[in-house]
Formats: sequence, C-alpha cells, structure tokens
Amino acid sequence: MNIGPHAFYRAGIMKRQFDSWGIAYSGNVPFTQGASYLLANGARHGFPAGTMGLLRCNYFSLSEKIKIGQIFEAIPKMDAASACGQSMQDWIDSRAGSREAALLLAALTRLSTYAADLTLLDAGAALAQLQLAFSASALYLDGGWESMFGGLVRKAQSLGVEMRIEAGIRKVESGAVELRNGERLTTDGIVLAISPREVKQITGIPLQHSAAARAACLDLGLKRLPDDAASFALGLDSLVYFSVHSLYARGLAPEGGALVQISKYLGCDATATRDELEQVADLAMPSWRREVLMSRFLPDMTVAHAIPQFDRARADVDALGLSRVMIAGDWVGPDGMLADAAVASGLRAARALIQSAVEKAA
Repeated sequence: MNIGPHAFYRAGIMKRQFDSWGIAYSGNVPFTQGASYLLANGARHGFPAGTMGLLRCNYFSLSEKIKIGQIFEAIPKMDAASACGQSMQDWIDSRAGSREAALLLAALTRLSTYAADLTLLDAGAALAQLQLAFSASALYLDGGWESMFGGLVRKAQSLGVEMRIEAGIRKVESGAVELRNGERLTTDGIVLAISPREVKQITGIPLQHSAAARAACLDLGLKRLPDDAASFALGLDSLVYFSVHSLYARGLAPEGGALVQISKYLGCDATATRDELEQVADLAMPSWRREVLMSRFLPDMTVAHAIPQFDRARADVDALGLSRVMIAGDWVGPDGMLADAAVASGLRAARALIQSAVEKAA
C-alpha cells in the first residue's frame, strides 16, 4: 500500500518529465463515481464539485454560492506569481467574503498542497497548486506509486545507471562520497536527494529551517465497501480528508475489497490520534467497523520537508556552497510543490552540474 494517500497531478512538472522519458503509469481521476461530501458540524454535505455541485450543496447560502462560484471561475485565470509574498490565509481572508467561503477555500488549499499552516504558506505557490487541481485534477495510480517508481528504475537501468541499495553514506564532500563500509567514490557531480536533516548529517552543513507539510494517516483495508460509504470527503471545520482510493485505481485491494485512506493535515505543533481519524470514518461510512480486515495508523508522516513560505525562499540546489554537490527534493528550489518540487529540483540540480562541467571543459 501507499504510505498514506498519494495523488499524481496530471498537469505538473513530474508528469511532463516522466512522459518525456516514457515512464508508464495508469490510473483514474477521483470524483467520477460514488458520493462526495464536505464534513461540517458533524454532518455530511454535498461536495461542491462543479457549478451544479455548488448549487446543490446545502451548506452554503445563495450569496455564498455566488461568491464561491466567482472565486472558482477566477482562480484558473489568475497570475499566481502576483500573489507571492503574502500568506495564503491572508489571501483567502481578503477575498472570501464570509467565514464559510473562507473555510472552503482553506480546505481546498489543504487538499491540493497538504499544507495545514496557511498562515505560513505562500499564496502564489498555493494558487499555482490550486490551478493544477482545477485544470486537470490528479490521478490515483493503478498498483499504487510503486508501479511508477518501478518504471523509473527500469528506465534508469536501461541508460546504464548503477543502483546500490542500502549503501549507507558516512560523508560527502566536493567530488567524493564516503560509504559506511569505508569505500570512497569519486565523481564529477553529486546530487543529494535526501532530507535536510540527512544533508546536515553527511555534510556538516546546516540549512535554513522551513515548515514541513505533515499528516497523520489511517489506512483501512475492508472486505467490502459498506453501502452507506462516501467515496470522498473533506473536512470543512476540521483538517481531515477521506477517500476510497480503490474505487478509482486498480490493484489496491483484492477483488470486492476496498482501500480507504483517511488523513488529518498537521500544523507545526499539531498531533492526531487514531480515534480522531476513526471518527472521520464513522461519519463518512458509518458501518465500516464490521468490514475491517486490516488497519494501519501512521501518526506523524512528513509529506514534504518544506512548504513554500511567504517570508522565505526554499533552499536552492546549490545552497550547500560545495563545488559539484547539489541538493534536490520536495523541500528544494523555487518550482512546484510535493513530488513536482522533487522532480523540478532534481532536473535543476542535474542541469547545474552539466553547466559546471561544460564551463570547466571550456
């Protein structure tokens, strides 16, 4: 199973790059079947997907629906970069017009970015991510993300890449990697695609701290999906997410079974309990408990090691200041969020090393 809920943006940097490499994957867009809801005040309300969904939603007043519709129509046309330098919470508060509309915009932002700290999240980055979600949505992948990573490994091997699995690294310096077994590898360039903490451990260089995107996750394997189950639900007055991934992607559950993934988006110091997420399941699919085959609670998962903050830039690929050593990951560089940021920074790091080699040869 995926470690918590994963989705693959169909208009992001990662998709474009993997398509250009011929990495195979398949899947389906959520919301295409079943019942989707907002969760608020301990009840389920119709999810406002599209104009008709918004009109049918019984949670919002008519004036709120008109305002929300106007914002939904405007977001895809916005210059997201023009909103950089302010927090997403400030952006929402200045445009929502009502508390309920602000709650919906915040919930959709969390859904598309995994970020709970909207007072820190850069509005430009958040709007760019919302535009991805609005324009082409995301895929739940058949077989989970492992299927796509398997294709990436095969592509790398076809190009002559040597894989060393579980080769622990003791130290990295300019042009050299020292393994824990004492072996020393010399190289023209190094890309460290690891966490900021691990970068410091092997280079001795600390990098500026930024807020991470975190989540608590409850994964449920069911014998069957209960008849009263929602297919998708998003918390409006709580920071929660519920989705039956096996409705949309093949190979995630045995025939007739169901894989349900529930999360709570966590702010900087926030925590969550299994009971909290089980209560989300109680609301979204009341009779789930008699169908459980397995469950897994992951109380504190790092989704992305740094969100784009309105008051500081993420570390760039050359932030270490070491010749021929670059960093990459979901916490690096100016482009994208989540997996898209990892891919964008990886490409940026590789191009920087290539440019350095060209300049040296000249």
